[in-house]
Amino acid sequence: MSDILKKDINIAMVGISGSGKSSFLSSLNQIFTLSSVNGITILPRNDENQNDFFTIGKLSSFSINDDIGTDRTTIYKLKLKVDSDILCNFNFIDYRGGVLVDMFKPNKSKEEKQEIEKTKEYIKNSDAILVLADSILLSNNTGMSKNKLIGADKINPLFNIFEDNLSKKQMSFLILLTKSDSDAILKEDKLNNYSSLANKALESFNVVYECAKRHVKDNWNFGILPITCIGEGNSITNEVQNNGKEKIYVSKLKENIDPAPKNIDIAILSSIVNALRYKIEEYKDENDKLDKYIKELTEEKDNIKILNGSKYKHYVESYLNKSSNKKTNKNQVSKNKINMSGFFYGKKYKEILDEKIEILQKEIKLNNKDIKFIEESIDKILNKVDIDKNLIFSF
Repeated sequence: MSDILKKDINIAMVGISGSGKSSFLSSLNQIFTLSSVNGITILPRNDENQNDFFTIGKLSSFSINDDIGTDRTTIYKLKLKVDSDILCNFNFIDYRGGVLVDMFKPNKSKEEKQEIEKTKEYIKNSDAILVLADSILLSNNTGMSKNKLIGADKINPLFNIFEDNLSKKQMSFLILLTKSDSDAILKEDKLNNYSSLANKALESFNVVYECAKRHVKDNWNFGILPITCIGEGNSITNEVQNNGKEKIYVSKLKENIDPAPKNIDIAILSSIVNALRYKIEEYKDENDKLDKYIKELTEEKDNIKILNGSKYKHYVESYLNKSSNKKTNKNQVSKNKINMSGFFYGKKYKEILDEKIEILQKEIKLNNKDIKFIEESIDKILNKVDIDKNLIFSF
């Protein structure tokens, strides 16, 4: 397995406290870990810093009835399994909602600075970013007040700052309209698959949207997706105080009702599929570079004049001196041969180039094998889940 395939997919959630990050994790656990979606499951990875049962327990501790967010940042190391095959590893970050506010504070504690730097680094290295916006606040407020309440006043400048870093890679962005089940959302905002609410999200997160549009040529993806962790008609929405400051809305599950999450699977699988597609592009770019190098070496080899090959002496001697596990190394070449004519050096240099070309061709073959595996993995997911379903304004 190559470094490209082994490299973890990083998915970051961006949203202020109360936007629904913890509820999202709770539903993710309910759908993929405790159950499955058409044979698709998400499992924890075991390493020196995390064990499987700890992660399951940690994910299970989140409740869709939690009032307001989490109090510390956690990175979950997970793997995606389809039927009996592990398709990829991915990391999912759940950070303390207040960290976005802390980023813009003038005075920060040492612990806050460390957490902020960790969060910034993770966002910059992400393959997919999920921006969570509270649908109730989005629907019931306007102007600057709305932008502050849903965190757009913090998230937009974040993307302005990070655009240069993010532009060097292919990215996937989803704005998730959380709590879309709530009866506190204006009725007109729910019509036509929440298209009116989606327009409000575009207005509020205009920097995120424009940033994604600028990089369509770089294979960036964008979409808006209404999600619910509870299910339409299954919730009771109440106003609560957020640390004694602004009012926020909390949707709780009605008694004796089972949650019916919607579009949680699309949010995570869409992010993973797009990241896998980016891996294919990485392989193709690498293969193009290898092909170009092979052509250069072949042309160089064809231009060698074997009988006048003395000019290749330093290449051959350098190569033989570095070789330790090759069939022909310096211990197998006598001093007499080192002093032979240009014929020896020209012929030997050709052999060296042939060996290099063979190694590069094998690398391309292995890359193509990985590409096929990824393509088959994507097909497996798409045959089970329509990841474009309910996406709004996607490109």
